[in-house]
Amino acid sequence: MLDLSVEMSASTTVISSTQPTFTIIIASQSQIPELQINADSAMIQLPGLDRSMQQVIAVEVPKEFDSSLLHAQILEVAGSCNDARNVGLHDQIFERIPKTATISSLAQTIVAVLIRFRLLDALLNEKSGLPAPGTEIQAGETPRCLDADSARVAKPKSHAKARHRWSKEVSALDFHINHEGVQANVRWVARNQMLIRKGASMVANPPLNKDGSLGFSARFSEQLRLEHAGQFKDFVTTEDIIVRSVNEVGLFLYFGGTNSWLVLKDDEGKTIHDWTVVA
Repeated sequence: MLDLSVEMSASTTVISSTQPTFTIIIASQSQIPELQINADSAMIQLPGLDRSMQQVIAVEVPKEFDSSLLHAQILEVAGSCNDARNVGLHDQIFERIPKTATISSLAQTIVAVLIRFRLLDALLNEKSGLPAPGTEIQAGETPRCLDADSARVAKPKSHAKARHRWSKEVSALDFHINHEGVQANVRWVARNQMLIRKGASMVANPPLNKDGSLGFSARFSEQLRLEHAGQFKDFVTTEDIIVRSVNEVGLFLYFGGTNSWLVLKDDEGKTIHDWTVVA
């Protein structure tokens, strides 16, 4: 089973793993940079529930890790549950994590730890909230949406998940979006860089859950927009914007909700999925 250390102070909680290497931090947004352990690592801030940003969850990972994999894994776990608000600990998930998880499986490992300490509840459910700083965090109950046979995070679908590969040929292509009133031109300029051209239109209002709250996708979308707040006005981009993945393009422009690999199309109508899918 994965070995973790938990350190708590009056204002922060830090959960660390050395193999694989990652750190989960619960702190105020202003404290996050000070708590970064390795200058060569990357810090991923997950969409928080506190609009004042008094407390957030951040994950420190190796610089080569693709942050969009973590967001996608969280969304996949949420989608596998009939009621995302019931996400808690599934003991078998955590106990079967190998001690030598690779970069490719790191997202799954991190999400399992978030589940272990009931932090995924706070990301998926606005009413859960984060544990107060310095409060001992303990394992939650087995969620109803994960049964005894699903001894892994994000139970795989019956079909293989498509993989996509960037290439120099693809980087020279313009892909167009015409979806939900959004008009935009996009290029996949590097492996972890999608360029949204100036003049792209954006959906103004996020979709809400039945109870009127924002879902994880909407909160992640709002966080992306906050990061690029000076680059759009009246929901039209005023300069070129770089995001990290095709999924982030969809979240930024129209709050996701569909397979964006099938939304982006070249001049002939060929999708970015068809251009890049790995057989």
